[in-house]
Order: sequence, then C-alpha cells, then structure tokens
Amino acid sequence: AVIAAVGRRPGLAQRIHPYRAGAPGQTNPTAPTTGGVWSPERWRRVRPAREHARSGRLAQRLREVLLGMCAHLGATREESDRIVEDQCLRVEGVDFALRLNPANQHLEFFGDCGRPAPYEEVELHRHLLVEALSNETPGLCFALHPVSGHIVARGSLFLPAVDQDGWLCTALLLTALTRINELREKFAFTPHGHP
Repeated sequence: AVIAAVGRRPGLAQRIHPYRAGAPGQTNPTAPTTGGVWSPERWRRVRPAREHARSGRLAQRLREVLLGMCAHLGATREESDRIVEDQCLRVEGVDFALRLNPANQHLEFFGDCGRPAPYEEVELHRHLLVEALSNETPGLCFALHPVSGHIVARGSLFLPAVDQDGWLCTALLLTALTRINELREKFAFTPHGHP
C-alpha cells in the first residue's frame, strides 16, 4: 500500500515536530507559560470558550480535508479514520505528522527525512539553504529539528482556503514526499525508523 496509518507510536510526533504532546516533563517553549510543562489536556483546559467554538469548526473542516486527502492517496475508510484520529501517516516510507494550528488556522504537516549522516551534515545544510532561495513551492520548507536533529519538511496551508476534497493538501504532501525522496537519494541519512 502506498499509504498506511502509523498509529500512536511513542516518540513519532515528538521526533517530527515539537508541538505535539511531549513526554512527561518535556518543556515546550511555545506552550502557554502556566507552569512550563506542555500537556494537551492542560492546554485544552486553559483555552477560552470562543477558541473552542472556532476550533470545533476548524476541526470539522480538518476532518473533511484529511478524509479527502486519504481518499486521493488510496487509503481505506478504516485507515482514513485512524489517520484523522492519530494525525500521523506514512506515505511510501515517509512518516508525516499533521496538526491544526488554531492560532493561525493553518493545517501543518511535518515529514521526517531522517537524521543526516555526520559526514554529510554540512553539505546537506548548505544544499537546503541554497534550495530555500529558489523554492518555488509556497508553503513548503525544510528545517533541522531542534531536539532530534532530523531534517523535517514542513508544509503549511490556510485551512479555510483549502478545497474540501483535499486536492491541494494532497498535492503539497506529495510534493514534500518527492523532495524528501530526492534528498534521501542525494545524501546519506541514518536508518529511518522510530526510537
């Protein structure tokens, strides 16, 4: 299968992007400063009611877009439901974590390229910086994850402007997939997989 639900695996979301729930005691500098330790349950309790209403509409929109995207990628209904619930998926061997950013109403996804081999890090970083100047795909960039050291593709789309069928989301995700595979062919990465 081209697409597969990754499911909840410890470390996947944290390795791909730092905004998901961390391990107990993990500090997230972007989290509310009500104690410093990030937990989704705590964040849900402190958000105002107005944000909950807006988040509810955005969550429904996110569900529709993700189901459309999964259909375009050939996922079964069961796989699609699991991907929408877990917000993680694997496409052709590349892990993606998805999230809705309620602050700016963007659907964001993070694709894991892997950790570059130590002897190629400098050349890979130079390549990514040069590519950033000529990037012709708005909403897609590559970065170094601050904790895991993995190269991560980050895609971002303004959710209210995305078509309900998920074509735009699918196209951006497949573009990221192509770019990740190109990097994996050109540079050496440590074996992929989850810690």
